Amino acid sequence: MMTPPATTGPVVVALTPDDDRAVLATAAAAAAAGDERLVICSVVDSDREREPVRAALAEQLAEAQLSTPPTLTVRVGDRTAEVLACAADHHAAMVVTGPATARDGVVARWLHPTLPSTLVRAAPAALLVVRAAGASGGIVAATDLSTPEQAVLRAAADAQARGGGDVTALHCVTSAPPTMLEDLDAPLVTLAEVTNTAAAALREALCEAGLPAAAGRVELGTPADTALRLASELDAELLVVGTHGRTGLSRLLFGNLAEELVARAPCSVLVVPLAPPASPDPDAPKPT
Repeated sequence: MMTPPATTGPVVVALTPDDDRAVLATAAAAAAAGDERLVICSVVDSDREREPVRAALAEQLAEAQLSTPPTLTVRVGDRTAEVLACAADHHAAMVVTGPATARDGVVARWLHPTLPSTLVRAAPAALLVVRAAGASGGIVAATDLSTPEQAVLRAAADAQARGGGDVTALHCVTSAPPTMLEDLDAPLVTLAEVTNTAAAALREALCEAGLPAAAGRVELGTPADTALRLASELDAELLVVGTHGRTGLSRLLFGNLAEELVARAPCSVLVVPLAPPASPDPDAPKPT
């Protein structure tokens, strides 16, 4: 079982009787690490399914022998809506769920989203999608080096502090810098300079998060494919990524890194909600 990060609020786990036992065990460990409540939320299509599902989950709980009895609730309705409502009712700091079969292509996932995908888009709390852990216990943290992304590195550092393996922080340079044809007097920036600047910023960010500067890697490539390849190469147990909750047309056109990793990662994925960038002060003096 992977080592989950501690939480600062209750943990809600979206659970069915058919889910792998690791989903419940991981959610219970996350709640116990923060000395928080565990709430089990199962959603069914009709009232007649409530009691059979409740009985099956009660049997699973008896087998798990948790030190603190969780709250068990079985709801009727749309699974995403009810899980989100449960998380809101209990002021959850984390939602835990098992994986879903990946949809091929961003359009397919947009038209027929799975529960993890819809939770990535809508959940106000951290989301942990549980898969079989890698043998190395390593942690890969994908960051774009923006200020809100420090939360990703802090979450990775917390998971490592709780018994996880080594952290590798990844930043991707997606393409060579453009030639500034509109200003021929401007100095050209080489790919090496962009990479070196990113590496220096990544080292600084790692130090601020309490991680060794040597844990950083700057690579050329698309963030999703590069993070997936690195997680496979390192046999990682956890991939940490942030999300701004892009929705609608912008997500269809530009994609959502967190959603892509949740759908395709070979290991568990922790999605950290990021604060939106601060809006500029309209009364602030304009630069001259």
